[in-house]
Amino acid sequence: MDRARLALDATSNMCRQFKIDRQRIYIAGFSGGARMASMIGVAWPDVFTGTFCVCGANFYRDVKTAAGGYYGAAYTPDPRYLPLARRARRFVLLTGEHDMNRENTKTLMEKGFLQDGFSQVLYLELPGMKHAVPGAVDLNTALEYLDTGKKSQVSSRDR
Repeated sequence: MDRARLALDATSNMCRQFKIDRQRIYIAGFSGGARMASMIGVAWPDVFTGTFCVCGANFYRDVKTAAGGYYGAAYTPDPRYLPLARRARRFVLLTGEHDMNRENTKTLMEKGFLQDGFSQVLYLELPGMKHAVPGAVDLNTALEYLDTGKKSQVSSRDR
């Protein structure tokens, strides 16, 4: 909870001190930070209008794995805010072909976010990438989606 409080406090302070477009306040993270971002983005869609998760994600209910197990529920969001997250917030789940969290991220996208009616989710799986931060082209693709809801058309050779 401390990490969530810090993200909310920082966002509040930045909005007080600077002219911030409140329709472009995104939360993002890598690995464990991505797991936190996925939870915070769903739980506080009134604050964060987009969520970018790199090589990790969590979900608010148990999600069955292909092997018959479960990715356990990681948090409990306020049900009053779920409709806003589902219909009006964008989520980018980015992973690598060789990322240790690839199966988790893909399963949560398919059997979590999409199955629960999240209408604006972009899944990016980068060929050859391990558990790492992507390059500028892929970061730009994610940001463009968060800004516009459209995925840029960049071939893998342009990365």
